[in-house]
Amino acid sequence: MPVSVDFAAAGELVIAAGALGSPRWMAFSAPAPAGPNGQVQPLISGLANPATLSTMQVRAGDQAGELFAVSQVPDPDNAHRKTEVARFDGRAPNALGAAVWTHDLGLHVNGLARLCAASDGSRVVAIVNDTPTQTLRIEWLDGASGALLSRIDRSGGTLRQFAASSDVESVAIVAGLDLWVFDSLGNQRHHEVLSASTQALALSGDGKTLLIGAPGLLRVLAWTNNLFAERSREIAPLSELPVRCAVSDDGRTWAAAWWNSITGRDLRLELRGAPSDALIWQELQTAPAGSPQNYPETLCIARDGRRAAFGLWGSLDAQPEVLLVDRDLAQSVVRLDLPGSVLALALDPSATRLAIAMKHAHANQFATTGEVRLFDTGERDVQALDQAHLGQPLAVTARRAGARSTWFLYGPRSSSSQVIPGISGFLGLKRRGLSLIQAPADAAGRASANLPIPLIPSASGVPFSVQALFRSRSGSSFSATVLDPLAL
Repeated sequence: MPVSVDFAAAGELVIAAGALGSPRWMAFSAPAPAGPNGQVQPLISGLANPATLSTMQVRAGDQAGELFAVSQVPDPDNAHRKTEVARFDGRAPNALGAAVWTHDLGLHVNGLARLCAASDGSRVVAIVNDTPTQTLRIEWLDGASGALLSRIDRSGGTLRQFAASSDVESVAIVAGLDLWVFDSLGNQRHHEVLSASTQALALSGDGKTLLIGAPGLLRVLAWTNNLFAERSREIAPLSELPVRCAVSDDGRTWAAAWWNSITGRDLRLELRGAPSDALIWQELQTAPAGSPQNYPETLCIARDGRRAAFGLWGSLDAQPEVLLVDRDLAQSVVRLDLPGSVLALALDPSATRLAIAMKHAHANQFATTGEVRLFDTGERDVQALDQAHLGQPLAVTARRAGARSTWFLYGPRSSSSQVIPGISGFLGLKRRGLSLIQAPADAAGRASANLPIPLIPSASGVPFSVQALFRSRSGSSFSATVLDPLAL
């Protein structure tokens, strides 16, 4: 049953970790089409230690070689666990994924472990909790080697939530009734004793905005004059608990999911942002008495805050278990009614693809299996039609209404976007070394081509990037999407 999911390689890979039975992690190609049975085979499958408990979690950096996992195994007895962090490389297809490195956090605990990875994969941070001894250990590791960079040991209650900035320089923790924010040097940036423990905790990518929940309350704290001070607060009935929240990298847009603890079935989902943390979008879900418990299991937000995705248990009715909400449109753009409950959710960097880990039944019903589903909104104007393979052509397609012909441009990425006179949009590739293939467009403005892939890719596994130049009666324009295919 999948319990953790994330995107890697700029959205070209989906990684997931399962629990129960034979715990393992898997990496899937995002552009690969489904087979006759509607499924896609994993590129890599890494079997965890057979004794691994159902606490395996995966996280990824932006590159294919930056896949990280934390797992726990009984040691030295069934009442204690050894916690290991491992790095895997997604550029080794059709093989049992062997770890590039592993690191033991050193404590034998009876409690949870959590993991966060820097967006550039340079570092990871892990936390482990021993509930009986009220001990917390936080370790920062080098992403390339697994070397220990720094460590914090602290007395603290049961770990409830863990969050990190995009560079993992700062971490926020709720353990028992304590809220802490630390930097990687061990300096305490913030501490307070909460009125009630909570899982509603989020830290912005820049580490300067903190969200923290309480019964009937969600506070937004901002880093000002070397301390976190309250910027705003949302007050709700005490029966409403904020149970999940997420915030954009700049802290200006955030989302929250509220659960009615009295009925157990009523939810309120919201998106808020600048100015003044005002309400942008809100939706209520309710179900009649006797319906299964509904609960917001997971929530994620795009780095730039333009979209947020909510994953719910659902009530076994026609209401969606997954909603993708657009900030600028102030409405949901995807609504998915699934046959089971969402256990984990990830949103790709383009905010157009959702990776969903779901159970094959409602969360309150017995089941031991689940699956990972990938949904694409179809909004990107350039797409790969399959996984890229070295030495084989890559099928790509592009679409722009009114286009009469399309030039597919491929070559190395540029460090900055360029304005080309007479062409609207921006060129994202280097002009030197650029190759072109022309293809006619059909009545819908869609064109396709096969691009040659060299036998030897760059170290990142990306042989080239792809952009489209559309020509129409009204002029020429570049595609908004620049594709970075992962060649294996």
